[in-house]
Amino acid sequence: MTLISLERILELLCDGLYSGCVALVVEAEKRHRVLALLQELGTELYDHVRFMALDSETAIDLALESIDGDLLLIDGLSKISPHSQEAYALRTFLDVRRNTAGKTIIILDPKGYRSHFSDSDAPFYLFCDFVFESDLS
Repeated sequence: MTLISLERILELLCDGLYSGCVALVVEAEKRHRVLALLQELGTELYDHVRFMALDSETAIDLALESIDGDLLLIDGLSKISPHSQEAYALRTFLDVRRNTAGKTIIILDPKGYRSHFSDSDAPFYLFCDFVFESDLS
C-alpha cells in the first residue's frame, strides 16, 4: 500500500490526475482536522478555495460555472440520501464543474462512501477516484 499526503492529493488534482474530483473517506471525528488542512494547503495551490457544507436540506447555491484554478471542498455528502433530489443535483453541479476545469474534493465518512459510491443505482457510483484515510500519510 502506498501512502499519499494531502498536499500530494491537491497537486495531483491540480495536474488533472483525478479528473477534477476526488473523494476522501475520513472518519467523522477526524473530518474537521482534514478540512482545515485542505483549506490551508489549498490556498497555496489554487486561486480560490471554497467550502460547501451539506445537510439533508441543502440546496446547491454556488454558481454552476467555475474558473480554472479554484478548489471546492464539499463536506456532508453522508447526510444526504444517495437517491435524493439533492444528490442528483449535486452530481449535475459537479459534472459541470469538471467540464469547466473546477476541482473538487468530497469529504465523507465510510458509511457515506458505501451508500453513495458503492451503489450502482446511485448518482455518484464510479463518479470519481477516492482515497481512504488509512492511505494518507
